[in-house]
Order: sequence, then structure tokens, then C-alpha cells
Amino acid sequence: MFQHLIETFDLEFDVDKSMTDEIYLNAFLYQYNNNPFQLEERTYPVNFGYKIDNITKTSIELPPDYKIKNLPETVHIRLPNNAGSFQTTFSERDHKIFVFSNLKLNYVIYNPEK
Repeated sequence: MFQHLIETFDLEFDVDKSMTDEIYLNAFLYQYNNNPFQLEERTYPVNFGYKIDNITKTSIELPPDYKIKNLPETVHIRLPNNAGSFQTTFSERDHKIFVFSNLKLNYVIYNPEK
């Protein structure tokens, strides 16, 4: 049976508040390096070797004197024919920001017509 891979990071950093009274935070601590679907016209299949179901949960604890001005909106994008989806949600509770994202690719091989 499959086991989950769990990575945990503790990050701390100082912010010079004298420069600005607002901080923009990129809550996505990871990035997908290459998009295999960049070509305007693709004539070959893209083979991932396996189906992808990548769930990421992030919690960001803020100092007590910080206030959350606003959070990004929830996004849920689906590919046609249940070929895959991407979802991300943001929420806050107890001076923490919670980010949930799920990238799901339901096929191993994506033919050019997909």
C-alpha cells in the first residue's frame, strides 16, 4: 500500500517594519518547475509515469501584533473529462493562515488531443 510523504519545515525571519506597514506573503513554499503543456500545438504524448495526487497543507503562524488584511480567493480548476484538477483554499484561525492545495492528474499519459 502507498505511504504518504510528509515534509515539515520551520522557517523564521525578521521583517523590517520601518520600510512598509504591509507585507505580501507567498504562501506557496513549493513550485512546479516545468509545465509539460507549454506548446501551442503538441504532437506527442506527455507521460508522467504515474497518476499524480499532490496534496499540500501549510500553516503560517503570525506574530501577535500582525493583522491579516485579506486572503486570496479559493480556486478550483478542472480539466475536461475528469483528466485532472487543481484546488487551493486559504483560511485563518487563531492568528494562523492555513493553505490547502491539491494538484490531481488522473491519467498517466496525456495524448496530444487532451
